[in-house]
Amino acid sequence: MFAVALLTPGVAQGEPDPGQADALAAEAQALAAGGDFLGAAGKYRDAHAADPRPDLLCNVGVAFHKARDLPRAQLYLGQCLTRGGSLDPGFLASVRAVFAAVEDQLRAGEFAPVDVTPEPAGAAFTVDAFGVGDALVGARLVWLPFGHHALHVTADGYLPFDIEFDVATRDRRALRPRLLR
Repeated sequence: MFAVALLTPGVAQGEPDPGQADALAAEAQALAAGGDFLGAAGKYRDAHAADPRPDLLCNVGVAFHKARDLPRAQLYLGQCLTRGGSLDPGFLASVRAVFAAVEDQLRAGEFAPVDVTPEPAGAAFTVDAFGVGDALVGARLVWLPFGHHALHVTADGYLPFDIEFDVATRDRRALRPRLLR
């Protein structure tokens, strides 16, 4: 596994706590060493919530990749590449290669890209195919496996919005949920 850290695509809360993040990252590394890559991804995500460093975000993506959870690997590796400009260039080249391989596998598999653009722009959403900790803010492209899905969108001062939909082809799909006050 890469020696990287996690960033959650959601909103960071409170002041950064590097000590707590390092302790959680150590727990994640131990889980990964034992083959529990989903557990490691969750711990790296928690570490990123404690201290939103790009290296932690990258580790989340790598852990999901090793767990063969391609949609979440794509999500977090993409965030790593977006936010990780200060990371080692050689490491970022490796992440780009893994990201490209993940996207190739998604395009060839039973997955489809879904472009979610909530209104208001700062609304948060979750997709049932991801974990509760994978809340996303604003417009995002997510890859979802074929099947039935539920999207839940929230924003302060607005009524929550829920929609169910099916993904049955590889065609790109757009969802534009508009929240009401």
